Amino acid sequence: MEFFGGLGFIYSRVSFNENDLPFEISKNLILRQATKGEADNFIDHVIKTYGSYGFIALGTIGNFDRIKSSGEKPKKFWLVEFKGNNHELCDLGNVSVLMKPKLLFGDTAIFHDNKGTKGKYGYIFGGYRNENIIAELSRNNEGLIEQNELNQLKFFLAELKKLPALERYLMMYISSQCLSSGSDLLTLSLFSIIESLVVHKPTHIENLDSITSQVKNKINLISKMFDNALDYNSYFHDLTPDKAWSKVYALRSNIAHGESYDFSGKNSCLKNMDNVNQFLDEVVRQLLRLTFKNMELIKDLQAC
Repeated sequence: MEFFGGLGFIYSRVSFNENDLPFEISKNLILRQATKGEADNFIDHVIKTYGSYGFIALGTIGNFDRIKSSGEKPKKFWLVEFKGNNHELCDLGNVSVLMKPKLLFGDTAIFHDNKGTKGKYGYIFGGYRNENIIAELSRNNEGLIEQNELNQLKFFLAELKKLPALERYLMMYISSQCLSSGSDLLTLSLFSIIESLVVHKPTHIENLDSITSQVKNKINLISKMFDNALDYNSYFHDLTPDKAWSKVYALRSNIAHGESYDFSGKNSCLKNMDNVNQFLDEVVRQLLRLTFKNMELIKDLQAC
């Protein structure tokens, strides 16, 4: 079946400089603010689909009518408009997790004709269960996405088409999104991405401790090329990068081998699992962004 086009709604509680919009991500993808009618239809859909979880998804408190166009505090919504049966939207949703804050796409409206929200349409996919909305939003802060980040988004989408090998790492990251920020399984998931990008399998003259050393030394080296410096102090008080990685990797090993762990005493500097996972998530996000920009460098780093 052929479609005229559709709208991919953004669940993230992000904002944009309105002077930057509409923004052309590609020939068939336009980022813009939702019209009043589109926003009201989306609110009604979220209420029917997710019930009380919709309050979390929409970032509102109280009656949903308050945030409609006719309500006390009309809410702005952002979306990506696409033309035809556009499969680019899926790729865009994948690379959008590399933004800070992340762009999380929710349900998608499909138009059967050029009448837009006045024509016949349906929300045909979203991929969310109620708890997934909470898990994803729990790992994503609010914030403003500026022009330079929009340009990065456009670049990442174009690079994904050129280098499909990048999709493997990106999908590993995306598959972890349904885990809550306090999950120890999330810790292992994020570490597996880091190791798959920068660590080589120990040789017969190396021991397993070399993996710890590789992670610590290589991340400390390559992080100098990240778009934003890793702020170790905000996560782990006064720990040096070396000590921070030693403690975080020790925690990872305890989880992987079924040993007990806590965040008291000498490990109190790690604060809690949420804090560790937020740190690892930032490392993975920055590492993937760099991989998109310089795949050969990452391959060389892994081999050494």
